[in-house]
Amino acid sequence: MTGSTRNRSSRTAADGGRSWWRVCLDAAVVAVGVVILVWGTVVLAHPTLTCRGVEMGPGDVCHKSSYTSLRTDTVQSYEQRRRAVAQSRPTVIALGAVVTVFGAGMLTRRLRRPEPPAPKQ
Repeated sequence: MTGSTRNRSSRTAADGGRSWWRVCLDAAVVAVGVVILVWGTVVLAHPTLTCRGVEMGPGDVCHKSSYTSLRTDTVQSYEQRRRAVAQSRPTVIALGAVVTVFGAGMLTRRLRRPEPPAPKQ
């Protein structure tokens, strides 16, 4: 048995089979879910609507672009853009909630996992 294999197995036995990086990844998934949830709740409640980087206001219109042209005949009004953001808000909030619950479940499962028996020597 080489020294690196012995160290790896003793490290795994010492932390109960839980790798610290896996716990960190699960915590990161929870954090990303919370960020999405907050973004959907707070930021999308009062969005700043823009058309190619220029802020739009009530009564403004924006020519939509396509893959082949920067400007098309299709026009979208400020009100239509605001309605589209309002319609996407519940989806963003639900996605944030699902990601948060999934990450929390993975983190809880990983931290509650019973420690395996110590290897016999």
